[in-house]
Amino acid sequence: MPLALLIARLFHAPKVSKGNPLTLLGFEAVLPLFAGLLIAWGVIPVSETFAFAALALVIGARYLSFATMYGERLFWALGAVLFAIGTAFAVKADLLPFHVTLIVGSAELLFAALLFTRWNASVARSVAA
Repeated sequence: MPLALLIARLFHAPKVSKGNPLTLLGFEAVLPLFAGLLIAWGVIPVSETFAFAALALVIGARYLSFATMYGERLFWALGAVLFAIGTAFAVKADLLPFHVTLIVGSAELLFAALLFTRWNASVARSVAA
């Protein structure tokens, strides 16, 4: 079982409906992610910072599709933030790869907390209604 599904079950997230056409979008969004990983891997010998910046761009672009899949526009903001971080680090060559990963990870943790809070509030509203 994928880790994401295990976590979703732990938090009692609703199951995906069988006829949901957006399920395919989730799968389709993974393919460019793997292409980005391959590109980043190829760029590492040239510039580690640029490789991690490129990966941040790809991950940010992938989060943009999550807004459609999950109906949560906050994913657009997350995608835009990661895209901006990746672009900034791609342009600024004298920074360390550690800086890219630290800032991207921090942004993802911040947005995870925001998304979880919003999801939790919507569950509480639906239970109360």
